[in-house]
Amino acid sequence: MKKPILIGIVAILFVFALIIGFLAGSSSSDSGGIGDVSGSSISAPNWNVGMYWVYTYNTQDSGFITSKLAVASDEGDNYMVGVDKRIDAQRHAVLNFNPMLGRIGKNGLEMYEKDRPLPLFKFPLKLASNWSFSLFNIEDFQARVISIERGPASGNGSLIAKIVAISPAGDILRYSYDTSSKWIESLVLEKNEEPILEMNLVLHGSNFKGNLYFVRGVDLFDEVYSSARGSPELQFYNTFLDSGHPNWGPFQDLIYFFEVETGSNTVGVLTINDHSTNNNLRRTFQSNTAESSLGLIPSEAGEWGVTVTLLGQSDLRVRIAGGIEYQWNI
Repeated sequence: MKKPILIGIVAILFVFALIIGFLAGSSSSDSGGIGDVSGSSISAPNWNVGMYWVYTYNTQDSGFITSKLAVASDEGDNYMVGVDKRIDAQRHAVLNFNPMLGRIGKNGLEMYEKDRPLPLFKFPLKLASNWSFSLFNIEDFQARVISIERGPASGNGSLIAKIVAISPAGDILRYSYDTSSKWIESLVLEKNEEPILEMNLVLHGSNFKGNLYFVRGVDLFDEVYSSARGSPELQFYNTFLDSGHPNWGPFQDLIYFFEVETGSNTVGVLTINDHSTNNNLRRTFQSNTAESSLGLIPSEAGEWGVTVTLLGQSDLRVRIAGGIEYQWNI
């Protein structure tokens, strides 16, 4: 009679051990398997000239590109951030997809849009902390830190704060701050549940050497033209004013970007003229064309005209910005 009692005691102890193990596993799972750091507080970083970050960007207008950004100078209350390719600086000025170029505030890594500092972060970052800001010409994002986790470089004590911001119109911005790189780890902007911009950090360091560029831009023109018939041809005429930057003086160049798609038996013509009626830009589009182009026209203060002629099935979008270029060598 003693053996069954002993077997029962062993069985109870075994079940008890399984329960303890399960609870321990649940505790680890609840913290994401990386340790519970939700009580952590993340302070604003200090940057140095030469710090750099390599990001991939994917946008509806520019497609997939990779850009290297670096701290170009320390200017008191702000850092200046440039990009290593001049064309990327021009592309940002006319397409407005990269708010990380130009001035970045020291207190909270504020980005600037229309000369306004915009607090994408509110340091110190803590779980459930919240604040509001505007970005990408979208007003009144309401942001909240939804988690703080150990980062891939957790051996160095790195943390990642994940943030979600929602606008009154339903736009959603999901992004994260990485203490290892001291800036954005990833960012996704969604409109109507469709990604408009996606960016991800792929590399960072502290010893950039070379040229950096930034173009301070002002939107001047943005129109879409369409034709769905073969005859007669359609002609459109619009104007815009080149009066320089409201705070920083005359533009050096006008930066244009157009994208066009045409069907069969189609002809299209785009001209951009200054007030002296000189043909500063003239492009002709043939049938079955799908292309985009970015370029410069010397700035000339005054009124400009945009003329578009379309014959057949075609769609054309034209965007123009005035730009002032800055360059550093570090």
